[in-house]
Amino acid sequence: MQWIFWVNIPAGIFAILFASHYLKETAEKNPRPFDFLGFILFGGGLSLLSFSLSEMSAPQIDVRLIIALMIVSIFMLIIYCFRALRIEHPVIRIKLLKIRTFRVSVFGNLFARLGFGGMPFLLPLMQQLGFGFSAQLSGLLLLPIAFGIIFSKLLAVHGLKRLGYRRYLLINTFLVGLLVWMFQFVTNATPIYLIALLTFILGIFMSAQFTGMSSLAFADLDPNDLSASTSITSTIQMLAQSFGVAIGAILLRFYAKKINHSLTLTTSIFHHAFFILGIITFLSASIFIVLKADDGKQMFEKSEVN
Repeated sequence: MQWIFWVNIPAGIFAILFASHYLKETAEKNPRPFDFLGFILFGGGLSLLSFSLSEMSAPQIDVRLIIALMIVSIFMLIIYCFRALRIEHPVIRIKLLKIRTFRVSVFGNLFARLGFGGMPFLLPLMQQLGFGFSAQLSGLLLLPIAFGIIFSKLLAVHGLKRLGYRRYLLINTFLVGLLVWMFQFVTNATPIYLIALLTFILGIFMSAQFTGMSSLAFADLDPNDLSASTSITSTIQMLAQSFGVAIGAILLRFYAKKINHSLTLTTSIFHHAFFILGIITFLSASIFIVLKADDGKQMFEKSEVN
């Protein structure tokens, strides 16, 4: 099992060599001062919030402690927001959220991933605990997601050009939610190849969603704001992914207690979780409704010029 961690070494060396040869130097000649207090407030607030959510899925929970941690984390984040609006160089420039396309990208990323971000966590768990599959088989059945992601990258840009960001994200969000719902009908009697096919298709549309949401963030940004915007988008993506896993775990705990009156996980419990996650995904489409038909088209104009 330890060998899987050694894979990162050749991949990391290749990335370093590739980046040193092809990436241009973009570091600022006059670096901005580091906002240490803002870093403590923002990083600490997010850490406490993530920890409190993860604790909600633990076998034994201390409700008072979780509530206290959540209150402290929210308080720290609120203080940071007031601070970030007053100083010139905050850690995270929340003023960029005034840009509509950037704001839609950030909140779309956050809420959409709450719906389907935990699927790579839930699927192998269901296959092992619900279906009785081995860890090796459950791991192999995640491979189609990776293949779907690769396949999607070849088609996503064409879909964006053809439909525009608004229609593309609305349609794709609906399709991802529908695919999450489809896993309610997967049981241990479902043929392996059908599970793999459904997982492959899920990977295609999940990746397509990520491509649309993430690229929209840069549509109306000034080039000078790219560094600050990347800090926000990357933070939101990682945070939303962890929140998606936490939401999935919380749903499993809730339905296990409600149906089995214990923490025993059965296939039906996973099916209930997929139903709720599908609803969350559908609801996240409401964020993309505020987009205009021509939002993001300048992204394709830039690529054609380059």
